[in-house]
Amino acid sequence: DAQLCELTTPELDRWAGAGAPTLLVHVPRTSGTTLRALYAALLGASALAPSRHFPAAQLRRCGGLRNTTTVAVVRDPWARAYSSWTHLRKVAQISEHNSDRFFGTWLHEFETFSAFAETGGLAVAAKMCPHFFPALDYVADPKTGDVLVDEIHLFEQLHAGDKTNLVPLLAATGLLPIARRKNVSASFADKVRPRGGQGPRRHCKHYTRRAADV
Repeated sequence: DAQLCELTTPELDRWAGAGAPTLLVHVPRTSGTTLRALYAALLGASALAPSRHFPAAQLRRCGGLRNTTTVAVVRDPWARAYSSWTHLRKVAQISEHNSDRFFGTWLHEFETFSAFAETGGLAVAAKMCPHFFPALDYVADPKTGDVLVDEIHLFEQLHAGDKTNLVPLLAATGLLPIARRKNVSASFADKVRPRGGQGPRRHCKHYTRRAADV
């Protein structure tokens, strides 16, 4: 526990030091990078920008989640699994994170996403690779099943409609009042343009029937 919290406490300190209205529990491949960019830009806290994936249970165990509102975004698990596959393969040679490079390189051993699922790769990744961990692992207590996050938003709803509209993302994170006070400009919106929501079922063509069953 001491070693775990040694890694976790700095993350809690970053959020507290920024004076953020909420704390993001960053589930991988759910627009967390965009959300972190919003926090960092509006709060003038660049330390919040890098992606970090700490489960809510871990944050709570290390003294966090007291007197703070936590938020998380979850996503269609079929879409998120395929998004994780494409992302890690893309960053295998350039990521600053050792685990991303390791798993990204391993994913290149599979010719297609369906082959990855059908031959047992997905089952292994769901236990070993944070990008493939079920969203429940990030938002709930693993022992009791109790949900630990105060507000859970759906990725597909946040990205519905106008893809350049930041209002749903700002509202979900509690940053909207700050953005309005600062009169967020169009140039700022362009800088952190959301990248999600491009066809909610576009991942389906990459699934065979057998892969979907897996």
